[in-house]
Amino acid sequence: MKFNFLNFLNDEKNKPYFQKILKVINNKDKHIFPTKELLFNAFENFDYDNLKIVILGQDPYHTKNVADGLAFSTQKNNLKTLHH
Repeated sequence: MKFNFLNFLNDEKNKPYFQKILKVINNKDKHIFPTKELLFNAFENFDYDNLKIVILGQDPYHTKNVADGLAFSTQKNNLKTLHH
């Protein structure tokens, strides 16, 4: 994760709302997609200082190994697009 996003998350991680989010993510009885390793994948692609808009999707991914941490994206479809 880019350094400036780490700074932002470090500022947020102790706030009550973020603690609730982390509790849900870490609940072993829940299946969260994407996996923890890809959860903040979007923040690898640009700098926080360049952020202008955030798009939140309503329809979650419900199939294992499909979500890749980018809104409305899956690795499977991205690879198909690149090869066409």
